[in-house]
Amino acid sequence: MLELDLVQLQREGRVALEGEIPSADPLWEKDEVRLTEPVRVRLQAQQVGADVLVRGHITTALELPCRRCLEPVVLRLDEPVTFLFRHGVADWEAVQEEAYPLPERAQELDLRQPVREHLLLARPQFALCAEQCQGLCPHCGANWNQGRCECRVEEQDERWAPLRRLLNRE
Repeated sequence: MLELDLVQLQREGRVALEGEIPSADPLWEKDEVRLTEPVRVRLQAQQVGADVLVRGHITTALELPCRRCLEPVVLRLDEPVTFLFRHGVADWEAVQEEAYPLPERAQELDLRQPVREHLLLARPQFALCAEQCQGLCPHCGANWNQGRCECRVEEQDERWAPLRRLLNRE
């Protein structure tokens, strides 16, 4: 668990928090995220009036398929994070307010959900195994990075058909 002790925060005004969210945590089950290591979290929370401001870093590694050849690619993420928790913010208002709801009589605050949301938004939409990745054969699906297949790729643009007929006549 990654919980912030709000009683300690009120008493001290500032609290440092470090922890991990395991890659096998049920938190990740409904998302299309394959973590290859736990999410490491280093946060600093402070009381700002009635609000709670949390800043820090999250680091992890995740696996995505290569956009061209579909081979797994492991990417490192090291992201700065900022979360604002505010009293009186309803869940539906949180997006517009850019703040998370802070329950009135809460003594602890679970930070796993905000970390999850930030990670989902920070991950790249796609990955490449290498800039020179050649991808897959569109006919047989062979990985061209491992060698060419025997398929004959013929791109025929019908706009060039009259010219091809002229060339074949000669």
